[in-house]
Amino acid sequence: MHEGLTQFIESAKGPSQKSPAGSDANVLYFIIDQGRQPDALERLYGIGQSWNPEYLLGNTEYSHLAESGPLWFSAEKGTGLATLGMNLCKEKHAGIIISADDGQRAFAHAQWLIKVNDGSGGQSLATYYLPSFWAALAGAVSGTQGAELMGPWRSVYSSVPGYLDSQSDHWLSWHRETPESTQLPLENQLFNLPQKVMPIFRTLRWVYWIDEVYPAFGAPTGQQLPQIIDNLELLVQQGIYQGRHLVQLPELVSGQAVSGQANIMAILQSRNEAFVKIEHLKALSAAS
Repeated sequence: MHEGLTQFIESAKGPSQKSPAGSDANVLYFIIDQGRQPDALERLYGIGQSWNPEYLLGNTEYSHLAESGPLWFSAEKGTGLATLGMNLCKEKHAGIIISADDGQRAFAHAQWLIKVNDGSGGQSLATYYLPSFWAALAGAVSGTQGAELMGPWRSVYSSVPGYLDSQSDHWLSWHRETPESTQLPLENQLFNLPQKVMPIFRTLRWVYWIDEVYPAFGAPTGQQLPQIIDNLELLVQQGIYQGRHLVQLPELVSGQAVSGQANIMAILQSRNEAFVKIEHLKALSAAS
């Protein structure tokens, strides 16, 4: 349980992390998830600056999803377009920022990472451009695979959950002094997800989700995360998995271990629908 959590919190608080605004690169590349930022195109066009957005899934086997999928675009550092791109990434943890010497190779690498060998004997579409997934990937690879992950990219920047960071312009960052000079990606070769990626991602997905609903759980601290994640996982196991349901149980989620409370477990282990369990849990909380 809690795979990757300690390492992630330490990295998020680390003084060595850099902001994309402080990058040595003159041009930054952005990947924005339109699912999290559905008005991204409208807002970016509203800046009134010249730019050339591309659909990351365009000209791939997932091209039918391209228009609703992630956006790729570049912007000169310090411009209004770059500032808005950074804001779009941070607002809803909706993307990552990249620096690279060659924009075409950077884009080709971004498309290559979309389809991965997932360890099950098959392939999956990887949403590596979400900060939680990228942090899980970067925390799981080493050596040669780390070089494959970064490819021609020099740096990757992703947002930090606000409750773990007291600085308003703090980002997580990963850097390679010598990006891969060989022509990657190699034809017919896919990136192999390390086995420990998904357990780390499961943990970090909660870490970022809690940031999105932070006030609902009484402004928890990093020290409270292990217990909160345990409680959330138990609720999911008992059929309460939708975010709109989980936020209705703030005292339960942020309180003591649910597994050790017999009256609560009796409700959770009943055969009732999730919404019925929630009403019973809320009534129990109100009565206590």
